[in-house]
Amino acid sequence: MNRIRMHFPLSSVFLELLERQFRIDDFRSTSIKNRPTLCQHLNVHVNYLNRAIKEVTGKSTTTHITERIITEAKALLLHTNLSVCEIGYAQDHRFIKWRIQNGLGFKSF
Repeated sequence: MNRIRMHFPLSSVFLELLERQFRIDDFRSTSIKNRPTLCQHLNVHVNYLNRAIKEVTGKSTTTHITERIITEAKALLLHTNLSVCEIGYAQDHRFIKWRIQNGLGFKSF
């Protein structure tokens, strides 16, 4: 329990920083989509960040990043007239993997 309390501030900052990467007014400006870049901004080692996030949330940093990218892609596909290519996720391996796992094509939304 003490470790969770100790890592809670770092996990909060991580989740906030991740959320800030998805601006409503300019979805193409997302710049931090991987652990090493996030770790540079947080001044922590990748392994330390992953361990801290997993202890607090039960999910890895990669899972948080992937889920956030998928959520953003789905929202943009549902609420805009943009194509997957225009959104920029057409070649993103996380989005492709998610579509395959769920048996979805680009027009399935």
